Amino acid sequence: MKDQGTVDLPTLRILDPRSAWHYHYEYSWKYGLRGAVPDPDAVDRVPYGANERHVLIQGYRGTFSHQAGSINEYAYDFAMPVGTTVCAACEGVVIGERDDSDVGGASPVFRKSANYVVIRHRDGARAEYLHLKKGGVLVSLGADIDSDQPIALSGATGFTTRPHVHFAVFHLLDRSNGPDRESLPVAVSTKEGILRSLVQGSEYRGRYSRSTEWSR
Repeated sequence: MKDQGTVDLPTLRILDPRSAWHYHYEYSWKYGLRGAVPDPDAVDRVPYGANERHVLIQGYRGTFSHQAGSINEYAYDFAMPVGTTVCAACEGVVIGERDDSDVGGASPVFRKSANYVVIRHRDGARAEYLHLKKGGVLVSLGADIDSDQPIALSGATGFTTRPHVHFAVFHLLDRSNGPDRESLPVAVSTKEGILRSLVQGSEYRGRYSRSTEWSR
């Protein structure tokens, strides 16, 4: 990612230094650029190393936090001991990261306490990896990432009942009201084959990607 430089938005000047004054501002932002069209034929991989095995503890439309119609409808949660290496499911660019939190628990009040990495894929889709260990992010903002590359260490920060990694792919929505993102289903490459939907409670083994499988 190239440095885009800085842009001056407003310039404030005191017209009368004898008078009291103050100002207030608000801003909002979104990851990356708007208008991307995700590739419906893209194939990702499970977010851990080849030949590792992890159990899916919550899948599509899970009742704990992946409810139908929510921004996490098509997310996957894989159980992992704290400190397990998390790998990129697809190549892209790091557009968000946090690893300063050591707070987590089973209450929604912890939703904003999760450490994370967010990667923008070439087709504009975003992938997020949540609940990472404090100090466990292994990549920097703006870094180019290869599929299978280690990017973080798993943890139990944020809204969670146990150590795991939450993996989800989403698309931004250009709207002022309501959710600003849409959860996307993904095809996943595992040792068991390319699967369109993983089964909660099942164990899946990772595999290294072949270039012919990737279309993002």
